[in-house]
Amino acid sequence: AHTDEPLVDTIELYNRTEEAVDLTGWQLAEAVEYFFNGSAGPSEIPAKGYLLVAKNPEALSLVTGIARETIRGPYE
Repeated sequence: AHTDEPLVDTIELYNRTEEAVDLTGWQLAEAVEYFFNGSAGPSEIPAKGYLLVAKNPEALSLVTGIARETIRGPYE
């Protein structure tokens, strides 16, 4: 999602399946760069759930109140 404030730019990934999806080893590439290595927080999207990847996870957490440990990032 694009915002006027680049510090809270966020990518929202949605899992529409009935099972959790593990993104460990996956990457976002080209428009942004981010590698899901499994050591920097959750890499699993729950069934029918979301995973946020933020340019600045701390800023997103402060602005939205979403727990920092549930947000992946930062991305380049």
